[in-house]
Amino acid sequence: MGYYAMRDYTLNQIKRFVKEYIKDYDHYRAAMNTDIELDDVNELIVNEKFVELLTNPVNTQGQQPFERVEEIKYDLCNWVSHGKTLADFCRQDGVPKPATLYKWMEQDEVFSREFAHARKTGYDMIAMDMLRIADTPVDEYIREMTEESSTNGSMTREKITKKDATQHRKMQIDTRKWLLGKWDPKRYGDVLKAQVTGKDDGPIQSETNVNVDDEALARKLAFILQKGANK
Repeated sequence: MGYYAMRDYTLNQIKRFVKEYIKDYDHYRAAMNTDIELDDVNELIVNEKFVELLTNPVNTQGQQPFERVEEIKYDLCNWVSHGKTLADFCRQDGVPKPATLYKWMEQDEVFSREFAHARKTGYDMIAMDMLRIADTPVDEYIREMTEESSTNGSMTREKITKKDATQHRKMQIDTRKWLLGKWDPKRYGDVLKAQVTGKDDGPIQSETNVNVDDEALARKLAFILQKGANK
């Protein structure tokens, strides 16, 4: 029976099951994609050896049950640090789904910090890419078909004009700018701050300066004096 109280599965069979399971944490789908009997799934997932393989990246024989886990973590951080997305990374062959990668981050604080730092670096790379797009003209070819009539009949002429695809480049820049503002609003968002405190966080002091010319001031004083004399 080995490690298991159900069918006599080999360690490699269990490893394949675990590898499938961590893709989306669906026990039955993992069983259907491997050679594990569905009747054994509920007993298998609480088995001591299954839990050990699931939580410990290195088994008792010094082998790696999750193939390339540390390499995948490194590759992901390197990938996003160049301004690429996690979604595109997961579209590659042999890479777990995003849910699995986020699960790894929950379980590995060091990996979570490294990913956050790499992603922040990636945002800077996207910002620099905006400068490259702005400084690099892109040829755009516009084809125009015109029909001309003559005594010998009609003739179609084709005119091709080359120009800089400014609108396309503007769209690329605006899209990146908008995303950066959402992803990292503190550094790349258009934030307007209203100051509601005075100097050194004290109360706001309002000071009003009114300029009154001499003639207007004299009229005002005369009016006040006249009003007092009539009392």
